[in-house]
Amino acid sequence: MFSTKVKVTELPDREFRADLEISSALPAGQHSVDLELRLCEDEARICNVPVPGSPWLIAVKVNVLSQTNRTPLNVMPNVANWSTYQGNASHSAYVPAVFDTKKFSRRWVMYPSSAGYAATPLTHDDGRAFVSLISTGDYSKAVLMASSEDSGEELWRMDFGPFKLSAPAAADGKVYVATSDCCSTFFWALDQKTGKVLSKHTTMQESLIYNTAPTIFNGTVYSNAGIDRDAGPTYYRATSVTKISTGTLGEVWKASLQVEDEWTPAVDELHAYVYAAGKLHAISTADGKTAFTIPYAYTGVGTDSALALDGSGMAFTVQSREVVAFDLKRRKLAWSTDSMAMTGSPAVARNVVYALRESDPGRVHDVVLEAFDAATGLSQWKSGSLPAGSLYLVAADNLVFVGAEKKTVAIDIATHRTVWEHPGGGQLSISNRGVLYIAGTDGKITAINLR
Repeated sequence: MFSTKVKVTELPDREFRADLEISSALPAGQHSVDLELRLCEDEARICNVPVPGSPWLIAVKVNVLSQTNRTPLNVMPNVANWSTYQGNASHSAYVPAVFDTKKFSRRWVMYPSSAGYAATPLTHDDGRAFVSLISTGDYSKAVLMASSEDSGEELWRMDFGPFKLSAPAAADGKVYVATSDCCSTFFWALDQKTGKVLSKHTTMQESLIYNTAPTIFNGTVYSNAGIDRDAGPTYYRATSVTKISTGTLGEVWKASLQVEDEWTPAVDELHAYVYAAGKLHAISTADGKTAFTIPYAYTGVGTDSALALDGSGMAFTVQSREVVAFDLKRRKLAWSTDSMAMTGSPAVARNVVYALRESDPGRVHDVVLEAFDAATGLSQWKSGSLPAGSLYLVAADNLVFVGAEKKTVAIDIATHRTVWEHPGGGQLSISNRGVLYIAGTDGKITAINLR
């Protein structure tokens, strides 16, 4: 039942601790064994002089679950498809649902590529999951793949070759990605069922360096269109945002911005919002013209964290290692933290902003989850220490999921404690059928039933 890896640690007051590992070869099912514990005054493997009462027999029972649990999937009420970066056009990373950790189980595990590939966050639509697989290091290969949410079975894949490839966005029977090579950026639309290319057109004349998905809102797609060599000073590598109709697949407008490469717009009825180069840019969805900007005291330590909207006229981002809040109605900075210790992208749910704080700035091994009042920025609570490399958040009504490098955990919003752990980490998404997807930097994709 147990592997031969046993670690014995001597503790104060003549106490000892033994760490044992369950054998990885143990098949699924119930297993029982009597574990013999010896305490000896000589070598334990010989034990000619046992301590009085030794040995003791300890009954151990282990239940090994199957690697797959393909229970029937049903659409959850009031939960939309996870269609783009951070789930929706607001990039809130919020799923309006309550989940019971006692019902969590591994649905399936998939290794869709050989070593040397990293998986982007998955998007989902109509029972299908979509992921971009990026060759790590040199961008020499890029693949878009579709799989069945029910079984994890691959449905189709498209090899883009030596292109930089964005994460996918999916809606209304189509999946959208952006690619770039040395000289051009392209926007693609593919059929979700077959992978057939429906449209491909050039959006800009130079390379794009990013892997964030386009944003889908009300029958249109908004995307980072790449770098325009002819617009703005070269220091800002002027990029553009483009609006594309999902019906005609044609470009509606394109607006040049003097911003960095790595972003995707957050969108509402009136505006597409981008934060870069020390400003929030609000671009009219009607004509692509800049409606207003809101400056922020940019310190030169920006990140590629996209804006997250709360639906009530506020926008949030992590920039210069601070959580920054913008009042979109009054068109001014609302508040910001002053710790210079925040990391990752925020999640926004029910008037609360969740963000990751490095307890000792610069040390990725000491990270906590912090909750802020969305209106005032006042800290409400902090979790205990989280796994190393914690960077990704998804919020539900009762839990916040945190994806780290090698582990995924769930924090209870009421108690602020870790109530669930999974031995595998990566970027997170939750489908409207109640499946949590973990996309690892090693290309491994794990699907977890949340119901």
